[in-house]
This record gives sequence, C-alpha cells and structure tokens, in this order.
Amino acid sequence: MLRIFFLFVTILFLGFYSCKIENKPVESDLKSAFNFQPGTYWIYKEALSGAIDSFYVSGSALTSGYGQHRSYTYDIIEEYIISERIDTPVLVKNGSWYLTMQLNEFNFHIDMEFMANAVNTDEYLNYYDFLAFPFSKYRDGKDSIDVAGTYQVNGNSFDNVWVAHFIDQPGTPSFTNDYFYLSKDVYMVRMVLNDSLQNIHKDYQLLRWHIQK
Repeated sequence: MLRIFFLFVTILFLGFYSCKIENKPVESDLKSAFNFQPGTYWIYKEALSGAIDSFYVSGSALTSGYGQHRSYTYDIIEEYIISERIDTPVLVKNGSWYLTMQLNEFNFHIDMEFMANAVNTDEYLNYYDFLAFPFSKYRDGKDSIDVAGTYQVNGNSFDNVWVAHFIDQPGTPSFTNDYFYLSKDVYMVRMVLNDSLQNIHKDYQLLRWHIQK
C-alpha cells in the first residue's frame, strides 16, 4: 500500500513539472542596452525653438505576459520617462514616455500633453511598433529602419546609430512623419517629430546625459 502511495505521489510530481510553463526573460543584449534606472536623464535642445528639455527616468517595473496560446510566459520591463522644459524660471512638464522590453522586442510610445504649437493644451499621443533588437535594416509601408553608423550631434559623436522612420498607416493621408536616432549606448540621440494635423514640429538633439543601469 505504501508503495502505491509513493508511486501516486511520484506521478503527481512528474506531472506538475511536465506541465510547468516556461518563462522567457528579456534578451540579455537588449536588457543591457536599454534597462535604464531612476537617476538616468537626457538633456536635449529643441533645435527649432531653442528650448532646453530634460527627460528623466521616473520609475521602472518588471511585469509578465503570456505567449502564443499561453504556452509560455515572458518578462516585461517597463520604464517611465518624464519630460520637462528646464530653461524657464518654473519647470514646465511636457509629457511622458513609456518604454517596454520583452524577449528581443523594444517598444515605446510618447504622450506629450502640452507640445502643440497652435493650442497649448492639445495632446500628442503616438505609439511606435515593436523593433527587434539588435536593430536591422528593413522597410515596410508604415515604418523602416536604416543604419546610420557614426552620427554627430551637438559636438558629440555616436557609433552604431539606427534611424527609425514612422509614418501613418499606408493608404491614408500621412500626417505623421517621425524620425528616431537610436543608440544602444545612450538610447535616443535625436528625435524629429512632425504632425501636420496637430501642427507639431520638434527636433530634439541630445546635449548631455547620465545613464544609470
């Protein structure tokens, strides 16, 4: 009887581990490149207006999601970035960025509540599709990646820079025409935002930065 009991327990034990769902972490190179911690900041000059803006990591979190048919789970690293104009007597919040990383995919969206030139309370919200890391050159109807190699801005030189270009959905009037110059060393070297519908035209160029990982 005792032998039957132990056999039953063994079967349950093996069944539990055979059904255990695999968890997949964020790919190590991607995590190494963009896993920024609070204390990280970037200072940009907006070239069209001359304004100086600070972008800083306000927080980060580790969550999880389910893969196809819930056959596995995966880690999601979330980062929250606040933007403020700092060359005014009083700090002026511009909006926020939200970054996520999962597997080998990198995603971000921008929520700039006070960016519009025409109406100061207009909201600019845009999502940018997943980019597989390491970034590689590709092109489709909505977005593309080009390899810029060495890129210089404000007297700083950066190696291994990729240029991500995003427009609206193919077949529709294209109001959005945004460019992001991405570096695995400092994240965003330059970002050019153009939205003719909301009259937004910004050219943020990196001045200095402090990276905390």
